[in-house]
Amino acid sequence: MDKETRNKKLRDRKVDQLARDVFGLFNNRNFTLVSKKKIKSWKALSIVAFAFGFAVSSILIVKNNLENQSRAENVSRIIEQMKKRGCVADGLLTGSGGDTDRSIALIERSKCEYLHRAVETWVVPPDFSLVENNMKKVKKAV
Repeated sequence: MDKETRNKKLRDRKVDQLARDVFGLFNNRNFTLVSKKKIKSWKALSIVAFAFGFAVSSILIVKNNLENQSRAENVSRIIEQMKKRGCVADGLLTGSGGDTDRSIALIERSKCEYLHRAVETWVVPPDFSLVENNMKKVKKAV
């Protein structure tokens, strides 16, 4: 065996081949660990992207205090308003409370801001298109 062939064999060791595969991130190359396991570039990038996304979302949740935020701005004010300006309207929006148009006219003249029990849900589910139409009839300016 001549000297050039011997040098070529020495240069093409397994470790050299793995080292060549490491370079070139998007050229279908592999990341190589010391234990000689190959990890495809797209898998490594997806793991890094997932970790980055998780970290960013965690930071945003803590920064914006989202886990402790309430949808109601001032719960006690709203509850107090419901006590003073809430009206019981059994089945008004589902049409089971009697004369719906007269009841809506009465509510428009009153100080009611909240209609308790306005949708009846007993045995048969309510007709939500009727509920929506009756809600549009109530033109109460709050």
